[in-house]
Amino acid sequence: MSKLSSDDKKDIVKLAHMFFHNGQWDKALVEYKKILAADPDDMNTHKTLGDIYLKKNSIQFAYESYNKAASGFLSHGQADKALLVYKKIITLSTSKLSDEARGQINFIQGYVKIDQSLKEEKFETAIELIGKISKFRPDDPMVRSLSMELDNKIALIPVSVQQHQMLGTAFLKNNMLDKAQNVFEKVRELDSQNTATRLHLAQLYHKQGAQSEAKKEYLGLAEDYLTKGDLDQAFEFAQKAIELKSVEAHYVSGMIYFKGKKWAEAIIEFEKLLRIKVNHLSALLHLGKSYALVGRLDKATEAFHKTLKLDGDNPQVQEAWIEFCVKSKDKETAVPNLTIMLDKAVMNNNTEQVVKYSKMMIQLEPTLVFAHIKLIEALQTLGDLYGAADAFCALASVYEKQNQFSDATQCLEKALVLTPSNAEVLEKALAWMREKELRIKSFPALKSNIEKTVLPESSDSDAIFQAVKARPPESWSKASVTTTSPQLGSSNTLSVQMALAEMCIQHDFLKAAIEIYQQMLEMNPGLAEIRKKLIEINAIYMKRFMESR
Repeated sequence: MSKLSSDDKKDIVKLAHMFFHNGQWDKALVEYKKILAADPDDMNTHKTLGDIYLKKNSIQFAYESYNKAASGFLSHGQADKALLVYKKIITLSTSKLSDEARGQINFIQGYVKIDQSLKEEKFETAIELIGKISKFRPDDPMVRSLSMELDNKIALIPVSVQQHQMLGTAFLKNNMLDKAQNVFEKVRELDSQNTATRLHLAQLYHKQGAQSEAKKEYLGLAEDYLTKGDLDQAFEFAQKAIELKSVEAHYVSGMIYFKGKKWAEAIIEFEKLLRIKVNHLSALLHLGKSYALVGRLDKATEAFHKTLKLDGDNPQVQEAWIEFCVKSKDKETAVPNLTIMLDKAVMNNNTEQVVKYSKMMIQLEPTLVFAHIKLIEALQTLGDLYGAADAFCALASVYEKQNQFSDATQCLEKALVLTPSNAEVLEKALAWMREKELRIKSFPALKSNIEKTVLPESSDSDAIFQAVKARPPESWSKASVTTTSPQLGSSNTLSVQMALAEMCIQHDFLKAAIEIYQQMLEMNPGLAEIRKKLIEINAIYMKRFMESR
């Protein structure tokens, strides 16, 4: 049929509408077909034809007319009109449709559900439906249109870690990888350490074939879990990175084995890395430690020498090398290096390192007096009075073996002052004092100047002493001891101090008793009884001193 003039079309449309409204379906059908013959792309007429066929109960023809209308609307970018037609289609009785039409309606029902989910902002449901249809129809125009609407709606919601993580997971689950990547990268901008997001990105990159990006994410996850101490998770991700040819993952895997005390396995992993990265300092360092732990000292020495050559000034390298020398009892190498490191720690006021290096030196050479002294000073600074008391006892033992009885006596006195309630320390002190008296009587030549001081006197030790004796023994602990002197003067405090001084006198610790009385008088100058006691004990002390000369 030739193209209708405008007036002719108006007349036909007017007549078609009249027949339609009067329920004269056959006559209306004839008129609408005339319009389509002249203008096959009139989608509204196709839709009306579908309505007429539906009224006539011609379900298959109704479906065909509706489907043409919807397809036409889609091709002209009118997805909203297409959806209106699709909603008519899903109401058709499927029992009267062809198999092909019934298959098509399954997809059409999906379109309508997606549209409804978007209107209700049920984005995860919409994503799942889009994913299902796209799996069978990657280029479905209706799905493309709905997907664009989904993107627009997501762009309007505030970016939040929780919300976008759920969206990204839904996209990833339904194989919409590009969209998943965009969402997860937004989450990472908000929270760069979000473990779940990083794992999803790793899986995403892997699916996309971006191996370099995937192994980078897996390696980062392995390193993070290693730092947290979760060795199982760290190992899982390190293995995934290794599967993707990550060289650095062998180092992480080696560290996992090392921390898990699987030294042989750690050696294998470190050596795999070092075949490619020959100057990897930390791998060499832990390779040396691992070899030392399995008893292969020659291989350990070789690895440590390589680390020293690479960075001999590195504190971790120095410390590891010295620890190895200490364990292998290489005094000639360890002691000079430990002395240097101990001096640096003292200079830098790094008390924890002073304790560590002092103990290492004492382990290697127990007779190094200066190491004992540095250890005692550091422990007192840290407030570890019981540890300092034990260190005083250890130094006393060194002095005793060197026949320096006066120095040993003072060490034990200081140990008693620091922890007067420590029965073990007291018993050691008493036993040693008895032995000392026997030695002096048997060997007069061993008598020494008992006024000689082992360590410089300081107000700090006095303050610690005051803090300790101001509390009942059951309340003493490392955490409760401070370096703040309590105010003296209460009868209870004085009685405790008096009892302590008397105990020192009974066990022949005269100097300790003198110090207690002097401190009491400094805070309470008017105590005549204390002054009298001090004079008496001091006289006994001086008499013994003169007799020993």
